[in-house]
Amino acid sequence: MLLNSPLFVFLFLPIAIAGFFLCGRVGGARVALGWICVVSLVFYLHWNPAHAWVLALTLGWNYLIAQYLIRPDTRWKRAMLVTGVSGNAAFLAGFKVIAGGIWDNAGGFSTSTHILIPLAISFITFQQIAFIVDVYKRRIKTINPLDYLAFILFFPQLVMGPIVHYRDMHPQFHHHDWTRWQASNVSIGTCLFIIGLFKKLVIADSIAPYVNEGFASPDTLTPWDMWAVVMGFQMQLYFDFSGYADMAIGIARILNIRLPINFDAPYRAVNRFDQWRRWHISFSAFMRQYVFFPLAKNRKFPLNATQALFVVAVLSGFWHGFGITFMLWGLAQAVLMLLTHWRKKWQQRLTSPIKDLQAPAGIQVLITFGITLMLGVLFRSPDMATATTVYQSLFTPGESASFMTSLFAGPLGMYLAIAALVTWCLPTTQQVFAHHWTAMDQRHEQPQDTWPGLIPASNRLRFTPNLPWAVLMGLMLACCITFMDRSSRFIYYQF
Repeated sequence: MLLNSPLFVFLFLPIAIAGFFLCGRVGGARVALGWICVVSLVFYLHWNPAHAWVLALTLGWNYLIAQYLIRPDTRWKRAMLVTGVSGNAAFLAGFKVIAGGIWDNAGGFSTSTHILIPLAISFITFQQIAFIVDVYKRRIKTINPLDYLAFILFFPQLVMGPIVHYRDMHPQFHHHDWTRWQASNVSIGTCLFIIGLFKKLVIADSIAPYVNEGFASPDTLTPWDMWAVVMGFQMQLYFDFSGYADMAIGIARILNIRLPINFDAPYRAVNRFDQWRRWHISFSAFMRQYVFFPLAKNRKFPLNATQALFVVAVLSGFWHGFGITFMLWGLAQAVLMLLTHWRKKWQQRLTSPIKDLQAPAGIQVLITFGITLMLGVLFRSPDMATATTVYQSLFTPGESASFMTSLFAGPLGMYLAIAALVTWCLPTTQQVFAHHWTAMDQRHEQPQDTWPGLIPASNRLRFTPNLPWAVLMGLMLACCITFMDRSSRFIYYQF
């Protein structure tokens, strides 16, 4: 079931919300939590009921591992932890291999609605790994089976995150007024959901057909057309993924649950590290805490920061798939992050005022986004042949290489202009809702707030629950309904 489908928006979601508050009022918080588990199972199995065994296996395996680890008198805890983490990793890797093989063209980016791997298996596996590690580290003192089910299955973030932790969700499930109807949360959560739905349906899905067509036949496009398609993919990816995050945070807010932020203006980043802190934040936070630190602090086989950083970046490519394009994308990310790391260390050795010299923030943003465009070709291409052709089309002059006759001058150009306006001129969702923002932030370090965008004055725009904002939200919802007939699945469903 897609969060952007009429079935979800107009049937499933109202029933889920109404049932939650009704169960909370009649039966109490535990009954309401049981209702969340039931509707979450319905939501998941609606996509493919045949994958029910996958969900049952991962839930049962990790719950038993955690129950063993939480006992104070058990032996061989470290061996059991290694078994649990290795089992989860092998489980995920097995499905990735089945879906596309290893170093295989079939393992690249896909636009098919037929997804070979079980839905959400990557996100579920990461949450399970974090869960059993936290139990081993004594960050979790008790495990309630119903809380555990709800933590894994919570339908707003089940499919595409953000990645959450049991230690963050468990206290919220036991808050004294968790199931109480709170008008402010319902209104703000609804607005966040509408904004996310607008990002997905009106912007991302409007760009998608041009991107799909361009990557299907890149050898027929002029350089201008190819640049439009490549830029279109980055905008499609951002508004598709961040739109889902806004929708998930909004639904959770209606249900009085705080989820972590997952995006923070990534295309305003001034370098690769800055973008890493802004893009898919819950994923980068997981990689830092559960991969980078264990590698860097390992007593038997310690890696230095450079080596650990390289491994983390490469593994981020493997997480998406074992196809050659994803592997090279991860390798390129690793090299670029190492270069950024070494440049920073080199600058620190210089004497002032030389080490303080740097390009204006706007130029750094432009360079970083340009690199992102080039990396995006690898990520989006279904195979290396396509990626090679795209790169050739970008830099090989054609006979009709005119800007005014390119895709930039057509409907795609209009959608890109709207996307660029939202990306570089308007405030982010969390800035607009700053007075009402309650989403968690898993980052250990905030991004470099050095570039306010092309229209700095717009950053003062703030949401207020009044009539003008209600009208605006109503118009945005009307646009979403109009565009629902052309909606497509979320990109990250395939991962």
